[in-house]
Amino acid sequence: MAHFLIEFPHTKDECMGAKDQVNELAPDLMPMMDWGCLEDQHSGWGIVEADSMTEVRSMLPPDLHERASITLINEADVGRIRELKGKAA
Repeated sequence: MAHFLIEFPHTKDECMGAKDQVNELAPDLMPMMDWGCLEDQHSGWGIVEADSMTEVRSMLPPDLHERASITLINEADVGRIRELKGKAA
């Protein structure tokens, strides 16, 4: 399984509504989320395991599909990064 970072940006006015949507429509996701709102950084972040980006998107509340950013993340492998940089040069 792969790891994906989910980010839910929202405004200060949308803050509680965004959390309520996640809590009500994706209750399994809510415990995996961390929020920056108390520091006036209105975003939520979570890391989930899934087989594909499509699977991750299916975990999200429909109203947040377009606003959520999903990124495949990997462990840092310095050797692999150097190898890929060498191929790109």
